[in-house]
Amino acid sequence: MQTTKLDISEELEELLDFAHPTAAREILWDWLKLTIAGNFATEIGPNEKTLIINLYEKLDNFLRAVEMNKCTITQIN
Repeated sequence: MQTTKLDISEELEELLDFAHPTAAREILWDWLKLTIAGNFATEIGPNEKTLIINLYEKLDNFLRAVEMNKCTITQIN
């Protein structure tokens, strides 16, 4: 497996080109509802649901920080 270094600022710019942070948070919320409460929910166990909820919370907090311009992005070499 090959490891690739990513430019965080470039990845963030690509995310923000895809959707404004508010829109991205709405998409993320819809994804969470479909995954946890939709038909797919019967196929995943409680551990997987917990992981999905934790991922949702982390991504939502990140997008909220970006939206509020409190996030400083630096390039990682």
